[in-house]
Amino acid sequence: QISEQQLKRCEELYEKTWDLYESGQKQRRAQLEEDRPLWEQLQRDFDWSQLSTTERSMLRWRWARETEWIYAAPMEELSAQWWNDDEEFEGPDCMWPTGFVNFMGWLSEGLDIRLGCPVARVVSGEKKS
Repeated sequence: QISEQQLKRCEELYEKTWDLYESGQKQRRAQLEEDRPLWEQLQRDFDWSQLSTTERSMLRWRWARETEWIYAAPMEELSAQWWNDDEEFEGPDCMWPTGFVNFMGWLSEGLDIRLGCPVARVVSGEKKS
């Protein structure tokens, strides 16, 4: 059982790590540093050794809630340098009423798409008749 005090502490830690991550992300982008997984970067940006085992678990869960649940990928596979880059765009997030299927259909017009087939190579260039 997690107490309200522990949840509040978790949120405080999340905000602190978020601030450290975000300020470091801007610097990493400006310096064009080598990208690494988000989870690895979070561990570099913040001294996790000062936390109890429960705090570390709760903070990992809180970051997962912010990233993995939304992007359907583990933090070990998300880019530390480019995660959350949608903040660069103005306006609210939105959902397409019919989903992305119509958009994907438009993008794929004129392409030879074969489902269930392994891809051996992708060739980019002018379309040949």
